[in-house]
Amino acid sequence: MKLCVSAVLSLSLSFGAVHNRFAFPHSLSQGASQERSYDEPCPAGTMIVEEQTESPALLTLGEATCGGSMSKVKVTLKNLSEKPIRGYDVANIQDYENKKGVRSSQGVSGGELQPDQSVILKFDGGFPTGYSYGNWVGALKRSIFKVSKIEFTDGSTWQAKAEAKGTTEKPQ
Repeated sequence: MKLCVSAVLSLSLSFGAVHNRFAFPHSLSQGASQERSYDEPCPAGTMIVEEQTESPALLTLGEATCGGSMSKVKVTLKNLSEKPIRGYDVANIQDYENKKGVRSSQGVSGGELQPDQSVILKFDGGFPTGYSYGNWVGALKRSIFKVSKIEFTDGSTWQAKAEAKGTTEKPQ
């Protein structure tokens, strides 16, 4: 009887392992690969600075490294106006294989950025395990940076034009 029980137990454990492999197609080995270092150059065209000719500040792309669903990016913000900047907000919109329009931003309020001065912003992020709320996001495909708001020391504000909801695509 013991032999029969252990054979059934062995078979059910083996089946469970096979079943889990099919139930979770992105196995732990794939999740672990997402935790690898992300210090390789990003593929061409992945990192984009949106052209904003009306903006009182200029964004330029610096060093950018990627790995799976993670990235590290340096972006320079330069004050093009004749007035000191008191605060700013730079948006980052990311598209992954299976998740689109992931928004984050980086900003500062207080301090001063004088005309022609620059500041380097560091955007480090993504999905370390490759999952968002249990769903596989896949590799980073595109990351767009743009100035969304500038506040000047005189109290005036510049704000980017709102984009259509639900899209990060530019009309063609």
